[in-house]
Amino acid sequence: MLAAAALVLILTSAADRLGPTLSGFLTPFPIATAIIAAFTQAERGPDAVISYFHGFVPALSSFALFCFVFALALLRFGLPLAVTLALSVQLAIQGINLWRMMRSL
Repeated sequence: MLAAAALVLILTSAADRLGPTLSGFLTPFPIATAIIAAFTQAERGPDAVISYFHGFVPALSSFALFCFVFALALLRFGLPLAVTLALSVQLAIQGINLWRMMRSL
């Protein structure tokens, strides 16, 4: 929890210098990942953290693609359609990732 708090403090104190785009880019990944990994370690142990990252890392690509499609579609199509398109792409990539993970078991 201290590491996550330190990340939050560092990012919020540097937000003025980083600007909104870079701050927004950096915020969700290290903070959310650190918090979830720390609690998983405390509750379930190191094997559970390894399993968590085996699922989390492939999911990052679908989240990044969601953000990319949403950013491109928002001004062109408006909020409802942009969210629909971005979610559709994300769900398709998540489905492919899940299929690949299940196939390797």
